Amino acid sequence: MASSIIWGGNTLVLPRTFGAWTPDLAEENVTRQSADGHKVTYHRHYLWRVHVVLQGPLPPQTEADLYTWWAWAMQGNHYGVALDSGKVLDTTLDGAANSGQKVVPLASTSGVAAGDLLLLTTADRGYFEVIVVDSVTAGVSVTATENLKQSFAANDTCRHFYYLPRAVAIDRNTPLQIDSEGTANVLVLDHAFEEDLA
Repeated sequence: MASSIIWGGNTLVLPRTFGAWTPDLAEENVTRQSADGHKVTYHRHYLWRVHVVLQGPLPPQTEADLYTWWAWAMQGNHYGVALDSGKVLDTTLDGAANSGQKVVPLASTSGVAAGDLLLLTTADRGYFEVIVVDSVTAGVSVTATENLKQSFAANDTCRHFYYLPRAVAIDRNTPLQIDSEGTANVLVLDHAFEEDLA
């Protein structure tokens, strides 16, 4: 398993998995604006921090892509962060999934497998539920291991639990640092971001 960062149509698969994936789920309403002064995002504030030591020497293109991603992120643009680069579902329900049932109809089931954790969220972000996938009917639905505790409607959202598709950087300094480990230098990625839930 390797982690990934996805931005502007690009995917960077890291050579290692994030060693830390830490949420701080303090909620508040805040405003963010990109450096170009045009895009304003209103959202609830969920802080996350990821950390990974990228053993060097990295392939030059991987290092270049990390800096290119950071140039994108520091402008206030959205990007995705995935604990497992193979689990990046971000879709909607295409029908109702009522409490007391296990079947969740989805617009896409790409990359979903039994045992995956999925996050269901109402379109108005009023509430959410985490489910464990028991089985998948490709392109149609997933079946949870347990009955849903809450009801969801068409156009509510579903994503892999450890995939945050709308991250916004809160770091203002580069999260990439050269550090020493024994006799070799390694590249450390230590990054804090918010999940934009607007």
